[in-house]
Amino acid sequence: PSAIGYMLRSFGIIEEDPQDTLAVYFRQCSIQVDCRDLSMMAATLADSGIQPVTGERVLTPALTERVLSVMTTCGMYNAAGDWVTEVGLPAKSGVGGGILAVLPGQVGLAVFSPRLDEHGNSVRGVQAARRLSRDLELHFMHVSRAARSAVRASYDIVEAPSRRRRGPAEQAILLEYGRRARVYELHGDLLFAGAESVIREITARAGDLDLIVLDVRGVDDTANISKKLMLNMRDELRRVGSEAILVDPARSIVDLDPDPEKRVRHFPDVNSAIEYAEDGLIARYGDPKAAARSIEVQDHPLIVGLPDAQLSQVLSKLVPRNYQDGEPVVRAGDQPQGLFLVLSGMVDVSFQQPHIGTHHLSSLTAGTTFGVIYAVSRRPYDIGATAVGDLATMLLPMSAINELGQTFPDLSLALLRRLVEGAFDSLDWVTRALTATK
Repeated sequence: PSAIGYMLRSFGIIEEDPQDTLAVYFRQCSIQVDCRDLSMMAATLADSGIQPVTGERVLTPALTERVLSVMTTCGMYNAAGDWVTEVGLPAKSGVGGGILAVLPGQVGLAVFSPRLDEHGNSVRGVQAARRLSRDLELHFMHVSRAARSAVRASYDIVEAPSRRRRGPAEQAILLEYGRRARVYELHGDLLFAGAESVIREITARAGDLDLIVLDVRGVDDTANISKKLMLNMRDELRRVGSEAILVDPARSIVDLDPDPEKRVRHFPDVNSAIEYAEDGLIARYGDPKAAARSIEVQDHPLIVGLPDAQLSQVLSKLVPRNYQDGEPVVRAGDQPQGLFLVLSGMVDVSFQQPHIGTHHLSSLTAGTTFGVIYAVSRRPYDIGATAVGDLATMLLPMSAINELGQTFPDLSLALLRRLVEGAFDSLDWVTRALTATK
């Protein structure tokens, strides 16, 4: 080293006495470090000079850039060219057998093994780094865009319920436990570092979550290692009683588990995934009787608790209306029939958009009422409603509504008050669903 120092001075590269530089060099070479220390140095360089544990800035961005540039061009001695081609990471090797490597903005890594090759680099260290770079797709020429958070948005299903309108009992369950299901919208390129940060964020709160919805429709490119990490996360979540599901209509992440029951569920859109999550929470935390899929007519929220005389009047006016799966309940353009009280099954509410087709608005389950706006305004339907499965309803016809208003104004007012309260609840529910889901 001393001879090299004087040679550098003779070429004007070092202007001062090389002994001072040599003294610093020898002191640096005398610092004892282990592989963990090397990896911390690499992580600091990867984070533009900020120590990742303490948050302290150790190097300025300009100096970090200079260090990484030197590491890229000559950090691996005479093997620098092969290293850049095969591994593709700024790196520094030491004759002690250590190697640290950096993918700026993404990851820092270190390997250690004393035996050296003809270039003075660790034989096993080079092979390990080459394997890590290949398997984790870390080559810096593969990172075409600046690193950014892979999570575009995250919210629970209290903030963003599905468009399925549920009865009061199920709504109460979802309001209490809805924060135990969470949606993560991912975007950009899901490479190793991005996938690792997503998994770390999810697993950190896995104990508080029963269902995790991963929306990967906004992901442009998914590295193979990221797919493997996601599927490994599936197994970790199952061990703590959580389930991960995917919004992935393109099937970009394929689960090849030989047991079909263990494969990750795929959904075409966020709304259907949230519906599944809601069903799971209701099944887990709900009272099966309270959250029943069917109710008796006298237990319907519109009329439950009415005085006996008023209840008898309403029951005498109700007409059973049952429908088979796929059968229209109302069609756009039809005159209003009255108020439909859903007792069992489900109603799909939709409307037609010119040149686009059918647009799903919401789903209604037992305990809900529909047709309110049209019964009050007397205007024709501009939406359609279709039975999903076998559907049982009770219809309060328009003629009965008119008769109750004339003969029993107090009863009519009580029903109207309940309808208004239900309409505001529905508006809040649907607004949140339409705002947060696509």
